[in-house]
Amino acid sequence: MPATLIVMDALWYWNDFLLPLMILNRSRDFWTLPLFQYNFKTEYSFNYTMSFTAYLVSMLPILIVYIFAQKNIIKG
Repeated sequence: MPATLIVMDALWYWNDFLLPLMILNRSRDFWTLPLFQYNFKTEYSFNYTMSFTAYLVSMLPILIVYIFAQKNIIKG
C-alpha cells in the first residue's frame, strides 16, 4: 500500500502543469519539465523531434521508480 501511494504522489507532482504555468512561467530558469514540453510549440510550428525526445526523457524517472517498486505495487 505505501508503494502505491508513493508512485501515485510521484506521478501527481511530476505531471503537475497548471500551478507551475501560473506561477513559474515568467522565467525559463524556473520551468518544470511539463512547461518545457509545452513551450516546444509555437503559433506556426511544432518541433516534433525535440518534443518527443523530451517526453521520453521525462518518463524515464517515473518508469525507473515503477520498475524498482513493482512487486510492492502489485502486492498493494
